Amino acid sequence: MASVRRVRSAAVQIGGYSVFSIQYSVFSIQYSVFSIQYSVFSIQYSVFSIQYSVFSTVTHKMGHTLMAWPRE
Repeated sequence: MASVRRVRSAAVQIGGYSVFSIQYSVFSIQYSVFSIQYSVFSIQYSVFSIQYSVFSTVTHKMGHTLMAWPRE
């Protein structure tokens, strides 16, 4: 009976380890997906900031041009 108990406890340990490894692989997949989403978000943010700076520069220059427009 002692050998049966040892086999059962070993099976439980192996089963627990496989569950842990599955959870760890799922976590690593979720982490990689999150990091990809974060990098995509940062790229979108940098593109947006570049567009915003170009837009603000253009509108600033247009404002100066309109203010310098000769009035009749």
